[in-house]
Amino acid sequence: MQVIPFELRRLWNSSEIRLLVLLSLILQILLIFLAPFRKRSANKILSLLLWSFYLSADYVATLALGNLLNMQTGDSDQSLSGDLMAFWAPFLLLHLGGPDSITSYALEDNELWWRHFLGLVVQVSVAVLIFLESLPSPRLWIPAILVFVAGFLKFGERTLALRSASMDELRDSMVPKPEPGPNYPKFMEEYVSRREAGLNAYIKRENEPLPPVKEAGMEAASLSDVKIIHKGHHFFRIFKRLVVDLVLSFRDRLESQPFFWNRTPAQAFRIIEIELSFLYDILHTKAVHMHCPRGRFLRGLSFSLIFFALVLFHQCNKQGYKSADVTITYVLLSAALLLETVSIVLLLISDWTIVWLERKHFDTLAAAIIRHVNRMLPNGKLRWSNSMRQYDLIRYCRRRRPVSKILVLRINLPSLSCLFSSKLKIANVNIIEYFPKVRDIWRNYWYISYLDVPDYLKKLIFEELKGKAQSAQNSSDLKGLRSCRGDLALKHESCTNLMWSVEKEFDESIMLWHIATTLCYQTVEPYSEQLSGEEQLREDQRTNYGEIRVTIENSNCEEDQVCNDGQHYTTKLREKISWMVSNYMMYLLVLQPSMMPPGIGKIRFQDTCAEAEKFFEAEERTRDDKHACLLLLNVETEVEPVEVKGDRSKSVLFDACRLAKELQQLDADKRWRVVSGVWLEMLGYAAINCRAYAHAKQLSLGGELLTHVWFLMVHMGIGEQYRIESGHARAKLIVDK
Repeated sequence: MQVIPFELRRLWNSSEIRLLVLLSLILQILLIFLAPFRKRSANKILSLLLWSFYLSADYVATLALGNLLNMQTGDSDQSLSGDLMAFWAPFLLLHLGGPDSITSYALEDNELWWRHFLGLVVQVSVAVLIFLESLPSPRLWIPAILVFVAGFLKFGERTLALRSASMDELRDSMVPKPEPGPNYPKFMEEYVSRREAGLNAYIKRENEPLPPVKEAGMEAASLSDVKIIHKGHHFFRIFKRLVVDLVLSFRDRLESQPFFWNRTPAQAFRIIEIELSFLYDILHTKAVHMHCPRGRFLRGLSFSLIFFALVLFHQCNKQGYKSADVTITYVLLSAALLLETVSIVLLLISDWTIVWLERKHFDTLAAAIIRHVNRMLPNGKLRWSNSMRQYDLIRYCRRRRPVSKILVLRINLPSLSCLFSSKLKIANVNIIEYFPKVRDIWRNYWYISYLDVPDYLKKLIFEELKGKAQSAQNSSDLKGLRSCRGDLALKHESCTNLMWSVEKEFDESIMLWHIATTLCYQTVEPYSEQLSGEEQLREDQRTNYGEIRVTIENSNCEEDQVCNDGQHYTTKLREKISWMVSNYMMYLLVLQPSMMPPGIGKIRFQDTCAEAEKFFEAEERTRDDKHACLLLLNVETEVEPVEVKGDRSKSVLFDACRLAKELQQLDADKRWRVVSGVWLEMLGYAAINCRAYAHAKQLSLGGELLTHVWFLMVHMGIGEQYRIESGHARAKLIVDK
């Protein structure tokens, strides 16, 4: 049975190599233009497209090489056009080298660099074999050799980039030189000899002197764009060790801590953006090999080789070649030259070039480049998505987007109508309910929304961390701040009666406070008296995420001004911050569990959802989320749920109702100070206890706010990586005469 029509089959057989070569070129063009957007966008569709293009590009180029080899080594006589097709083999090597803007899609690709090295050996051997088998005409030898050299350099550079970005190689490149320390045996030999000689000898120990703190007296002055990029690169070189779990010293803390204390929140977060952008570059691009004298030389060499190949091909005799094949060859040469040009332009306007120009004291030129780039881009040069995903458990459990309306088969059953009631004549079969994993993915797609991280949230995070870091008296106090997950905020507001909620397992505390925050947020009434008509309706429907985003972004209320100009945050602003961070932490717990401390969060989430669904089914149909929250709060919770249900079910639904009721007994201002303070501590606790590998993995997916908080905490001195606290001891041998 022939599924593919004969005409289509014949067209494929006659043009297979041409189509594959052109498809390989198209994939390279798509990759070079789309790859830079993935570190600044959290769009799932973009990630899926890039993943498809990244994998397809290698497969298509390899398949085309194989077909070329099969054609050239076959028994049939080769025509001149066959010789011209063999000239395309070096271009496929060029494509296998990939664009400079993407060498790996995920961190796992870097660990497989040996596989790419084997691919380099095999594919280069195939290209050489094709080259030797099918180029009897000397008119194509020289341009083919030029493109072959350029392709080999690109392919080899990609393999080296993957190797240098693997975790083992990355760690080895950052490990400092061995440090044996002072000569202990010699010192002790001298000490013992003096004591044996009857002298009163003793050892006086002094700690290594602290380095001068250069930034301690600096005010939060405005830094130029060039200086901010320079500082970001400077701290990147120090704190990139975080990704491979290497230690930091007190000297690193003394350098970064005062500097960040004297920065504005906007400057601090921007510097961290730049640090993480540099980190992304060394993990997923050829940056390490591009931005060095050798890399710049190879860029110029590749461009020159392809340019001369184009000139030589244009001048050579093309008699006997098919016009279509000649056109394709021109397209390949021109596109290769264009892609090299784009790579050089991207290299010249990159942050790495800005840093190099600043070091060479070309600040004016660097500033001009930044100014022109910002002028061309509407939102300036973004380095991460600046978004935080939101997940509302109550909204999820209410099933406000029923799957049955979308994926339902309507089956006509006329043959059964005589046996059963006529009501069974048409049956609705919900296909997706038979596939639980697909059902969960589908529902999660609908119940995740995106919010831009507002400046007032960054400001509050910065001020909270700065205040705690400055209050620490020594390194032990700084280490103690890593374990805070809401207890300090409760003690500060004299709410020790709520300590039970943060002393549980971390995933349980997150779910307790998320549900309690939602209940308080949905049932709060201080602003409803000022609203009427359409405004009141929109306030009642606040769980419609589209409306929430419009309300937050377009709000011109007083708290935004207070956040920017004043020294305090209004109740309504803290309410918004609590709601945003609560939904963000719930998203991390449910859909990014690898970024959270180990626990049984999935089991607890499933049990809680099951109990919530059972509750809402038993009640009358809820009108909206606010009504659903009111129904939950009306449940009597005088007796602890564990006393009634036992502990087999890990649901925390009604424990959270108890917590919400206790919070509602506080006045609004204190309530939202407590809730926002607890959430910010939980955010910091999750950030500092997340594995470095999980943080690094998110850089290619648009980045996470959690990763920026992690870097900010370490810059503030709150980090477990600070293991060197005193340096070398300066021991002196004192002999009394």
